[in-house]
Amino acid sequence: MRRRIEAKPTDGDSALRLAGRIPDFGTKSSLVAQAIRDAIISGQIKPGSPLRQRDLSRMFGVSETPIREALFQLQAEGLVVRSPHKDVTVPESPSRAITETYLMRMSLEGLAVWLATSRITDGEIDHLAQINRKLRAAIKHANHLDKHKCNREFHFSLYSKSGMLRLLAQIQNLWNSFPHGTVERVPGRAEASAREHEMILVALRSRNAGEATSLMIKHIGNGAKALAHEIASRTGILIGNLDTMLGEIQAQVETSGKIWRGT
Repeated sequence: MRRRIEAKPTDGDSALRLAGRIPDFGTKSSLVAQAIRDAIISGQIKPGSPLRQRDLSRMFGVSETPIREALFQLQAEGLVVRSPHKDVTVPESPSRAITETYLMRMSLEGLAVWLATSRITDGEIDHLAQINRKLRAAIKHANHLDKHKCNREFHFSLYSKSGMLRLLAQIQNLWNSFPHGTVERVPGRAEASAREHEMILVALRSRNAGEATSLMIKHIGNGAKALAHEIASRTGILIGNLDTMLGEIQAQVETSGKIWRGT
């Protein structure tokens, strides 16, 4: 069962608007952090908006302790900033945090694919292909939850073959720093993602680690660009830094592709 949390401005604060869906699992602080993160990235909470513990406590019906923990978590992710006076606000541009997350994803997930290519079996590649077929079925039926589940299963089933548990944990942390299903909801992105998965599968079957890695890095970069355009078109919060963000991602894709291909 899920409950909807809606906030109204308090004490003349018209900047704070929060609407999120809170699942009934996880710690209170992680659930609050997820809802606030979703609202920041979607633009429901605008850049420059203050986040007051007392207001958030009243919104979510929890004490200020999990609120404080959630805000520290979001601060570590770069999605909120804390002034010397301990006031917490959304920075004027959260695009920096989004860019850093995707650049880190490209590096770490590229390494995971590189390591996995020599370890993965033909049967495990067949299993990845089966997951991708399920993803296509979810796309056909517009099932957003299954799209997210299948996409995540495809990626982590592949990364798990790297044999590096700490690397896998770091990648999971980066994925968890975005609202569930964010990219899959961008129009047309899920279909493109499934096609890109198939190209990665071809490289895996040929045991071409450089090609598989380069394709994964490009795949992640394409998701970042699709997300950035979608957020900008809906909210405008990234427009000022969109070109810089996409430029950094494109440069990383091109450089990484050359390195992993050995060219």
